[in-house]
Formats: sequence, C-alpha cells, structure tokens
Amino acid sequence: WCVEVLSFFHIIEGDGSQRLTMSGQFVFSHLVLFGLVESYRPLLADLHRVLYEDVLVDELRVDRAMYLQAREFFHQQCLPALESTLSDIFDRNDFESQPQYLCQIGCGDGALLLHIYSYVRDRTVRGKNLDRFPLTMIGADSNAALRIETGITLSKAHVPHKVVFGDIGDPSALVQAFKKDCGIDDVSSILHVRSFLDHARPFV
Repeated sequence: WCVEVLSFFHIIEGDGSQRLTMSGQFVFSHLVLFGLVESYRPLLADLHRVLYEDVLVDELRVDRAMYLQAREFFHQQCLPALESTLSDIFDRNDFESQPQYLCQIGCGDGALLLHIYSYVRDRTVRGKNLDRFPLTMIGADSNAALRIETGITLSKAHVPHKVVFGDIGDPSALVQAFKKDCGIDDVSSILHVRSFLDHARPFV
C-alpha cells in the first residue's frame, strides 16, 4: 500500500523498480521540514482537551528538540542572504554608525546569535575592531528554559551577551527590558533579527 500511496501522490514512478520523481526528490531532500509538523504531535494528541476544556496551551505541548532541529534547517537555507546583509552593515569602516547590539526575539537555543556573532567577528571589518567597538548579542524569549539555553550557548563561546524576557506581541515591554535589564538607553543602537517560526501565539 505504501507504493500505491507514493505513486498516487507522484512521489515515485515506474513499474517494478520504482524511482523518485522530481517531486519525490524534492520531498525527500526536505524531509526534515516535516519535523515542524511532527513537533506538534503532543498538541494534536491532546486536541480534545485543548478545544473543549479550560487548559493552557504551553511549551510542553511542543516537541522542542524536533522543533529546533527543523528550525535549524530553515536557518541554513536563509544564512547566505543573512550573511550578505551582515556584510552590508558590518564590513565597513564607519563603526560609530553601526549597531552596538544585535537582538533576536525568539532566540531559541542561541544558535543563530552565535552564528551571526562568529560571522561578524571572523569575516567583516567590524570583527577586527571589536576591542574598540564591541558588539553585544541579546537573546530575547518568552520561554525561560530557552533563555537559559541561549545563555549557555553564548557563554561557552565567550560571546558578549544579555538575555531578557521578550514577547513579540509586546514590543513596548521589550523596550523597557532593554533599558532596565540591559542598561541600553538608545534602543536605536540595536539591530533586530527574526527567524519567523512562531507557535503558541495568541490571536489579538
């Protein structure tokens, strides 16, 4: 029955010795993307309670390990464009006008912040002048466990950083966190990056 299903969806073709179609090759090269769907299995398995009982849909209903693995795949696809933009900003000599901070809201485990810092440090002009013009990474997330992970990731790599509570749905509170918890008065000195893989967002 598996062969019949795959043939029906034009994933494989041929009689006897099946081979992948062009669509099949694409699907198999992107299998990790299905991890995003699979990561919500705990939520779907408890869907009746979510729909009909007064329960809180929290992070425990997402398989975080699988979710982060799939998200990393997305990051890898976007890195060339991101690195090109980083070069436009940091591979120049006008250090005074460049960002002093870089914040990722929804920072996850801090892997993208680490990659960005490493790229700026190793492959841009600004990176050769971080002693005079430091760049501090800011990990912002509404999930306490992920804020801890981000701190560990950046600390192990000796990356200057701050970690704060941040909710994409409450930007004014994030500005206050920059000022209170990070000591940043000029929030225009912060460059923001965002990977746009959201879940559990309230409809407002």
